Amino acid sequence: MNIIVVRYITLAIIIGCAVWWGTSPSWPPFIGFLTGLAAFIRSDVWSAKECVSNEHDKMLFNKFLVELPYDGSIKFLNDWNFNAFRKECLDQLDDFSKKWKAPEYNFANKKLNKLQNELLNNISKYLAYLGTNIWVVEQNPDFYHIPPEWQEEQPKRYDKVITTLSTFADEIVSIHKKLVSEGIKKGLKNNTEVTPLSPIN
Repeated sequence: MNIIVVRYITLAIIIGCAVWWGTSPSWPPFIGFLTGLAAFIRSDVWSAKECVSNEHDKMLFNKFLVELPYDGSIKFLNDWNFNAFRKECLDQLDDFSKKWKAPEYNFANKKLNKLQNELLNNISKYLAYLGTNIWVVEQNPDFYHIPPEWQEEQPKRYDKVITTLSTFADEIVSIHKKLVSEGIKKGLKNNTEVTPLSPIN
């Protein structure tokens, strides 16, 4: 139930018990008055904690939008057709997987925190798997690729790598979308344009 509704109901009970006690002094209205007062004070403390938690999540969510926006590494995962790529395309994922494991980057909201942990887990697995299945392009060391010769020399391995990376990428993009949608739904997004920390062109 909404905290404001709870406070109004509790206040109505306090006033009702106070009137009852004034017209008929006895233990029941007095106990009701004290119970209502205790509940009102508790809701006040609850409201204060909720406000602090919401401010933390708002700050963290907007930091998330800057450091791991869709228009960056996430878009790369969504669009990559397994051709050669620059390592910078994955920098946002790498930074996120390292930095956002720290406890201060946990959302207070349980649903957001669960989505964040799922995202971290999938990104870590993706990067670990990618790291053992991509190689520097000999002709251009600025680029990496899945060795194209595997298609003929190791077709099963090549197909498995493509399938596994596609599955991880789809899951990461999907969880990222859910986290962003949930944060916006909860009103955490600032009413300003988000500029990615390290946009990928």
